[in-house]
Amino acid sequence: MTKPKKSNLKKSIDTDEVAIFLSGIKIFQHLDYDVIVDIAGSMTNESFISGDLLIKRGVSGTKMYIVWAGDVLVEVGDDRRGVAKEISLRRGAVIGEISMLSGKKLTANVIAKSNVIALSLNRESFHKLIRQHESFANALSELMS
Repeated sequence: MTKPKKSNLKKSIDTDEVAIFLSGIKIFQHLDYDVIVDIAGSMTNESFISGDLLIKRGVSGTKMYIVWAGDVLVEVGDDRRGVAKEISLRRGAVIGEISMLSGKKLTANVIAKSNVIALSLNRESFHKLIRQHESFANALSELMS
């Protein structure tokens, strides 16, 4: 996996701008704005160039990503049979959240199709936010059902 360039959101993308962006994404839409601001403040932005691997199939997820800019390609499949399906995603797509919740291994490769900026939430911050905000935990558990 290619190492992305990282920067703190407060230095590069305004936390309020991220919170407004997040409030338009389905899993965040029903959360109170102060919860969304807390989530936004816990995120880091990462830059990837075309061809970089954001997520590798078969490993445990360590981050949840939200595409801020650019396009990614999701390759669903396995090592024995190869790629069964490809899905293109763009701004606002949430990836890696199910593995973060379930602890299961990632089921797809996610590759930058263009230069990509993704907001990331690492496992430690993710679980801290779930403990602090029951509404965030509930919104995420709806994804599992």
